[in-house]
Amino acid sequence: MSLIIGCVSLIVVYNPYEEKFIGLQCNKNRGFILPGGKWEPGEKFKQTAARELKEETGLISIHQELLFHSMAEDGSYCYTFLTSVRNEIKKNSHIIDYGSGTVLELTWDDLFTSAYGGYYELLRESYDKHIEERNP
Repeated sequence: MSLIIGCVSLIVVYNPYEEKFIGLQCNKNRGFILPGGKWEPGEKFKQTAARELKEETGLISIHQELLFHSMAEDGSYCYTFLTSVRNEIKKNSHIIDYGSGTVLELTWDDLFTSAYGGYYELLRESYDKHIEERNP
């Protein structure tokens, strides 16, 4: 049995009132998820996250920083990158669907309800620590 490795992007939507992230309402009944997918041999993990981000949202990654990695609920090992993008989601993004799901702005509470809620809870701990270290 080979280990499945997933790579996802956490894109912060800067809103002074609430932390929001670019995500998807998954078409595979996984709930609200971050854009990402399966690593392919020959790719660097950052490349996988960038490729999946573009495939699932149309967004182009310009900077990625490894934020967190751990085992996910489905048994895959997942790497999450804090990602900056070149372009923005169009104003009516709630109707954009690239095949994997509808692109939305999500909150932590949305992510916690997904099939990967446990992973996202651990991710939030790393994200909060990262923000605290940047803004002492």
